[in-house]
Amino acid sequence: MSGFEVDTSGLKVLQDRLSLFTDKEVRKIVTNGLKKAAAPIVKDVKRLAPSDKGEMGASVKAIVVRDDNGAAAVIVRPHLSGKSKKSTYYAKFLERGTRDRKAKNGRAMYSTANGVGRYFVRAKGIKARPFVGPAFDANKGKVAANVVNEVMGEIEKSLSNG
Repeated sequence: MSGFEVDTSGLKVLQDRLSLFTDKEVRKIVTNGLKKAAAPIVKDVKRLAPSDKGEMGASVKAIVVRDDNGAAAVIVRPHLSGKSKKSTYYAKFLERGTRDRKAKNGRAMYSTANGVGRYFVRAKGIKARPFVGPAFDANKGKVAANVVNEVMGEIEKSLSNG
């Protein structure tokens, strides 16, 4: 799975409109616009998330992160919260899968599953069941096209409220 960037440096209209606001307001406008643009990915990740109880899909969110220069990016993934802590930890193993494990030096390994301990010499890995990658791949073009529109919509909303 690879990321993508939307270069808005050449979009004079967007820059001109954003220059009307304070840094704090620009941060809020861009954050809201990016989250709205990522909504199709969030929706598909929730739909594709494998889970017995639905906790993993319910915990999927889009968050906006910034680097030291203030450049913003959106991360869509299950997030740790409340009852979903275990299933969101487990999400990375479902997305990528795990390898088969074998005991070192022929010694038995000990594991607990559902509170029941057991010894084993070999353990089968988990087959990858990707859900974040396919959702990203299916929507990345749509999201890239919508980023500017969503940010412009947030600008118009802020101007009408101001």
